Amino acid sequence: AQDVRIGLTEVRLILRQNESTTANELARLLTERQRANVPASDLSAHAWKTLAIARMRDMDHDTVIAYADIAAAEAQALQPPDQQVLVDSLVLGAMARLSRSGPEKTQETIDEAIQRLDRVIALYPPQRDIDSFDPLLAKALVWRASVQAMVGTEKDPIDVLSLIRMSDDGRPSNCPDIAALLQRTPLEYPDNALRTGRVGAVLFGLDWKGTAVDRVVILAEPAGTGFGAATETTLRSWTLSQPVPEACGKDFVSFVSFTQE
Repeated sequence: AQDVRIGLTEVRLILRQNESTTANELARLLTERQRANVPASDLSAHAWKTLAIARMRDMDHDTVIAYADIAAAEAQALQPPDQQVLVDSLVLGAMARLSRSGPEKTQETIDEAIQRLDRVIALYPPQRDIDSFDPLLAKALVWRASVQAMVGTEKDPIDVLSLIRMSDDGRPSNCPDIAALLQRTPLEYPDNALRTGRVGAVLFGLDWKGTAVDRVVILAEPAGTGFGAATETTLRSWTLSQPVPEACGKDFVSFVSFTQE
């Protein structure tokens, strides 16, 4: 009976019916369930995640962190684990930690966010191509690269490019290293982001034709920064120092970072 009430209350919260009251009711039901030591279930893990999403809309970062961490732990405890809830909850927990400001954003908080994003990224197989690139993985990669842009490589020395894994299926084995052939033009920092001190990264995909960019796909960007549009404009002027075979010029994926020295 309790799980039925949790399920119905979660549906009402997803539909945003009396959102604040419904969120409080769902939190009460889930907390009662937890205190009674009822084992985790698909229902409870998903409901904790839904609750975390609702609190994220309220910018209640501490509560989001608590609920997302419970959702992730419950999703991991299931047999088999619920990978979708696990991934969603880890990303939520990382985003909430990185969204803190002032003295609440400590190095410990940042390290916890990095750990969660690295877990998410490791759960995904190599991606087949730009068009089928998983959007949640793309978001996790952008947050991960944005952390490095924020704290610098001295505190976060990982090669973030190594986190991007693309499948070699159907790709010729003798393709040149496109990254080594790139002739880049400087990024144009969006005025608003420059004024407000925003930093971050953009994950993009390119198809090449000869030495020129044939197609640009912005896979993920920080919301509200203008970094994606600025990146797309810049990428269209990039060239290669030598042409590459058509089969080798597909699905090149990389980052650009916007940092302020």
